[in-house]
Amino acid sequence: MAKLSIQMYTVRDEAGKDFPATLRALATIGYDGVEHGGAGPLSAAEFVSLTSSLKLDPMGAHTGLSSLTGAKQQETLDYYESL
Repeated sequence: MAKLSIQMYTVRDEAGKDFPATLRALATIGYDGVEHGGAGPLSAAEFVSLTSSLKLDPMGAHTGLSSLTGAKQQETLDYYESL
């Protein structure tokens, strides 16, 4: 069965006002996952806990190319793996 996911950038204005409430609303209206650009104002652990409780799977992530090359590459990969 196909899963429906949304890119958090699409709802960036609402997420900027209340990130957890935006995630809750997305789950309520039927999304199965989110493609995110990080955990917003939440720690990685808080983000994982909230999205897990809402059954919102991480469907991808976006980040700047510069964070995937050079000195920050492993740090970026480790961060997104934790999410």
